[in-house]
Amino acid sequence: MPRYIYKCNDCGRQFLVTHSVDEEETICAYCGTEGKLFRVPSMLNTQKKTSKKKKVGNVVDKFIKETKNEIELDKDSLRKREYKDV
Repeated sequence: MPRYIYKCNDCGRQFLVTHSVDEEETICAYCGTEGKLFRVPSMLNTQKKTSKKKKVGNVVDKFIKETKNEIELDKDSLRKREYKDV
């Protein structure tokens, strides 16, 4: 069911109500005044798809590649230490 925000003209407070499209709230949830409510217009939440958006798989692949590179660098530095100690 859709959610609507109503504002009371009497007390000035806003509150959220869930009801069907055919219904309309008439009583303020705070002060109890009847008939002095109006529904606050709300914006629709839309998302625009972009090609620059990173996919999870791509992020994971990049992380794996970077980690492998770090491991190889660590191996190389350990090998160099072993040769120096011998």
